[in-house]
Amino acid sequence: MLAALAGCDPSGGDGAGGGGGGKADGIGDGEALVFDFSDGDARGVNAIFRDLPEEIHAEYLRRKREGLDLGPVAPLPGPLVDIDADTTHWMLHDGIFPMPDGIGGSGLLVQSTNRSDDMDMYIVVELGPDDGVAPDTSYDVTFVELALAGDAPVGGGGVGGSPNLGIDGVATATDPMPFVVDESDHVRHPAGVLTFDNSVELGSNGTCLSEGAAEVPGLEPCPASPARTIFRLNEFTLEATIRVTTGADGRFWVMVGGHSGFEGFSAIYYQRVAFRVAPAAP
Repeated sequence: MLAALAGCDPSGGDGAGGGGGGKADGIGDGEALVFDFSDGDARGVNAIFRDLPEEIHAEYLRRKREGLDLGPVAPLPGPLVDIDADTTHWMLHDGIFPMPDGIGGSGLLVQSTNRSDDMDMYIVVELGPDDGVAPDTSYDVTFVELALAGDAPVGGGGVGGSPNLGIDGVATATDPMPFVVDESDHVRHPAGVLTFDNSVELGSNGTCLSEGAAEVPGLEPCPASPARTIFRLNEFTLEATIRVTTGADGRFWVMVGGHSGFEGFSAIYYQRVAFRVAPAAP
């Protein structure tokens, strides 16, 4: 049975720090660490946006820091062209909100307009010495559950590609909360956050089949717009493992999210993420 985590203070979002806070006292005991946002508690989880212009990212961070309005959250009240936030900071928004369309409970929202055709959106949790993590030690991180709500059609075309975002799990010993700005003035992950072998596919935010799309079990054809923007809860039961080796500071970070080539608006409400952490076998 999945073990519930003790509540932690809600996070500050992209750019916020914060230690492990004893979230994972059961590391190695075979129980899963469950991050359930349905009760309105962010449980120390942050959201980050990467691969987008630095000026757009900076405006989003400024608005968060100063407590300014970040604009509406999905489902949107009207076309993007009528929403100022789409111009100033590309609708970047994150935080705890009620789940949309009568799903029930709360979720951790991550949304943006992906005009860079290249944006990453992740939620991030840090585990460290307060959680029982040891330095210079390898751990197996096994994702066992994911529940999220999206509104993306599967198998559809669009500006830049399909809006159906694949959701990956990542474990990294490189802190993903800082960012670097490249020669094109785009915000990027620091080197080492994403590597060829530290992620695993968990699911997607797809909710319905576009016209002509290959059949997918459990998915019905998409209704006509605007009903197509109705959110649906996707729940995945998993057994997907990746390995991470801590450094001398005894910390690592677990990330859930993905990379999109779709040049359009996207919103994901995460309601639950669960994974086991165990010392890797020799």
